[in-house]
Amino acid sequence: MLEESDQMLTVLFRDLNPTPSAYSNPLTAPLLECFDFSVICKFPLEKSIKFYLVAFRSVRKATADDTLLYKLDAAAQAEALESGGLLRYWYGRLNAQRECLAMCVWSSRDAAIRAGTLPAHIQAASVAHRMYDTYSLERYWLELSPSGSPDRRLTVTLNTISQTKP
Repeated sequence: MLEESDQMLTVLFRDLNPTPSAYSNPLTAPLLECFDFSVICKFPLEKSIKFYLVAFRSVRKATADDTLLYKLDAAAQAEALESGGLLRYWYGRLNAQRECLAMCVWSSRDAAIRAGTLPAHIQAASVAHRMYDTYSLERYWLELSPSGSPDRRLTVTLNTISQTKP
């Protein structure tokens, strides 16, 4: 269950939508190019704030069980929402090459780690080797800072923490 402060932050990310790059080039396009961060730049903020962001880039196997994947994904998302800290979850659609990008924004790294230890997430992760030709996890710190400009209240900085390619 989201804390009251997380509920307020969810509003900040509610309108964060993908750009065409999220679909046309989901494996290699820089994350800042995959989403329209300008929508959150209008949010008034008095001091800098950091969020933890996880991106999942994949190529789905032609033999993947899409119904099972969507079921496991929905269960893991519901569990993450209940555990607290998940501010935005976005799952893209497959392109013609079966490539896809998914992304989560968390209130903290601890919240993301906690959700990753829950049963539904563990079950979803356990089928990855059967469902994907390739996949990678990218972890970032997303920092929003006051910009001092009336038309662009925030500056967005995305710093890579790590990339994992199993």
